[in-house]
Amino acid sequence: DIIDSAYFVGYAMSNYMSHPYRMTQPGFHVRRGEDWRGDNEIWRRLEVEYPPGFDSHCHCETFYIDDRGLIRRHDYLPEVFTEARLLARLLPIPLKAAHFTCRHREVDGLIFPTFRRVMLALPGHRPIPGLTMICAQLSDISVSFAVDEARAQPGENDSN
Repeated sequence: DIIDSAYFVGYAMSNYMSHPYRMTQPGFHVRRGEDWRGDNEIWRRLEVEYPPGFDSHCHCETFYIDDRGLIRRHDYLPEVFTEARLLARLLPIPLKAAHFTCRHREVDGLIFPTFRRVMLALPGHRPIPGLTMICAQLSDISVSFAVDEARAQPGENDSN
């Protein structure tokens, strides 16, 4: 329903825009997996386990990092979608979402991918050709840094 969709999009976009910065926080467990060899590139694989209570697609997700240090792919099975869980149980082969990112752009010193495509991936990590579940392009990204108001404007928020 619309509430579930809002919840999904809210936490998903927050996570997408803050990876890999969040993975450095306490409670995240990150380990190096086997390198993934594509047609022309080799990507480092990171297996990430999220802390209990952290809103994400699933508890363990996989990220693929290119030779420039940019996240180029993110694999998961969105447990929040009942249909995805049921489909995963019914199929004789495991399917995951393969979330590809590209067109990275620097904004205020931080790098963000501006194009995203989510496809289903077969065993062996190859996506099913021509089957795009979600496609999104971000065109207006801004960064604001939250600052404690009391420190930013001394005297205005002092309590006497």
